[in-house]
Amino acid sequence: MATNRALPDDMADLERAAREVEWIAGALTHFGKVWGSMTDANKRRLLRALVASVCVDEESGDCTVELVNFAAIERTKEAA
Repeated sequence: MATNRALPDDMADLERAAREVEWIAGALTHFGKVWGSMTDANKRRLLRALVASVCVDEESGDCTVELVNFAAIERTKEAA
């Protein structure tokens, strides 16, 4: 349960996340052009950096992709 002391930290996290969403949306607006100009090797490197795991259910044909959670990684670094 959050304490009153944790609320400012939570609000700061939410504000930071909102700014990140805006930046990501802006970056993705022209991503098709960037992707098209990347070499195959760079595309592979980018996907390896962003994708944590891919799970394919062959029976149903469903595919689940888990992206790397950079915010969680950063919080872990800060806590260390």
